[in-house]
Amino acid sequence: MPTPAADRPLLGTTTLLTGASGGIGEAFAHRLARLGSNLVLVARSQPKLETLADRLRDGFDIEVRVVPADLSQPEGIATIRDALAAEDLAIDLLINNAGFGTSGPFVETDGEREHEQVMVNVVAVLDLCHLIAPGMVRRGRGAIINVASTAAFQPMPYMATYAASKAFVLSFSQALHEELKDAGVRVLGLCPGPTATHWFEISGATKLEELSGKIMRTPADVVETALRAVDEDRAWVVDGRVSSIMARAQRLLPPTLIAKGVKRNFQPEDTRAKS
Repeated sequence: MPTPAADRPLLGTTTLLTGASGGIGEAFAHRLARLGSNLVLVARSQPKLETLADRLRDGFDIEVRVVPADLSQPEGIATIRDALAAEDLAIDLLINNAGFGTSGPFVETDGEREHEQVMVNVVAVLDLCHLIAPGMVRRGRGAIINVASTAAFQPMPYMATYAASKAFVLSFSQALHEELKDAGVRVLGLCPGPTATHWFEISGATKLEELSGKIMRTPADVVETALRAVDEDRAWVVDGRVSSIMARAQRLLPPTLIAKGVKRNFQPEDTRAKS
């Protein structure tokens, strides 16, 4: 039996989702497919995207397009732009979810990897908003979800680039929310706290994973928080009650004090004698 249209409020819309091949991105894809939105899935791995797209097409009556693109490289945005132009696709919901983190002493990190992190976490968000938002404004409707992090609320020694990149995403989203709301476009800065994904493994922040304990959330939790916040036309939201309380508390403390606390918790043992 077909799913009633009343249960698919996004029927006929199209969502562009980056970082779609796993974690929060994959959870967004499944939830939006259930809601009836057609999808444009973006990530580096074409095989993972194709596998996900096949599952979504089989399970839901939607169109799913796959756009393999490496957002750490300058040509990544051009690949997406060309794919949209080729089919004259209008995007109703943009979700800038792609991102990754690094950890360790800044002077010892791979400079190229740090640069790629800024390209994915910052430049791609900026460029995709610039690509998609004008069309939303012309049509007088649309929504953008930019995935930041609770790291955006604090300077983080030993994860300096990651926290700074997410601070950009949050500030940028809050500003765009105010700029575009009168044009009928909603913009949300989404700040997940610790979430059960492969992020910790990729970033090497295993100590942070250990400290997260009982406040760890699931990708599905984050998605529901985000969609509810967009419905409420909020400028930003933190996923999870404990993470939300902690983020708000951090806004009241001097950044230098927060940085010292983070340093104590995350400083590698082999650097303690040098500091």
